[in-house]
Amino acid sequence: MKNMARRKSLIRLPFLKFKINKGTIFNIFGFIIFGSALIFLVSFIKSFANLESGRMLYQLNQILVTKFG
Repeated sequence: MKNMARRKSLIRLPFLKFKINKGTIFNIFGFIIFGSALIFLVSFIKSFANLESGRMLYQLNQILVTKFG
């Protein structure tokens, strides 16, 4: 019984020293798209509710600054 060769599903980026799996790249893009959609939703929530203008965005900004610097 012959062993079948493993399929290469890794992407080698020339500016990085390591290989990245294709699924990892798509997961990163997915998180970026999801995060931007969440920020857009929070920014437009003022249109749907009577909140103080920009208060939620200010709180979100404060959380992001404290977590990520």
